[in-house]
Amino acid sequence: MENIMEELKEDHLSGIDLEVDNETRDELHTASKWGRFIGIFMFVICGILLIAVATGGNAFAQILQAAFYNLGFVFAVDTALLVVTMFAAILFFAVSYYFLYNFSVKIKQALHEESTGHLNQGINSLKLFFILSGVVSIIGVLFSLYSLSIYL
Repeated sequence: MENIMEELKEDHLSGIDLEVDNETRDELHTASKWGRFIGIFMFVICGILLIAVATGGNAFAQILQAAFYNLGFVFAVDTALLVVTMFAAILFFAVSYYFLYNFSVKIKQALHEESTGHLNQGINSLKLFFILSGVVSIIGVLFSLYSLSIYL
């Protein structure tokens, strides 16, 4: 009877020489919920940004131009700001969908189906999301340092 209980507790995801116990399953499940929430939140933010650009393009361009002017950048072309903003919104939507939301879906499938392939795909999506987030963070820090150097 004890052997049967041990076999039931044995995880099918251990084929990669990694034991996934109930605590790890719970943590992965929680991470997938948060990944899905943040992914959907980013979809909404990107949608609002695109709607703002589409409906109030001229006013939005003036706000962006004022913000960039305060950072030391001078743009004469409002259309360029709108195109860059639309491109950034589409890029963030794609990153949120293909990496963060995909992580959430794949991890949930892996836990439900006990599939090593889905687990690997989900972890890979999360890795790519962190790499892109790191690159964007570094670029943001560099722009912040540049704008700080203008005021000093």
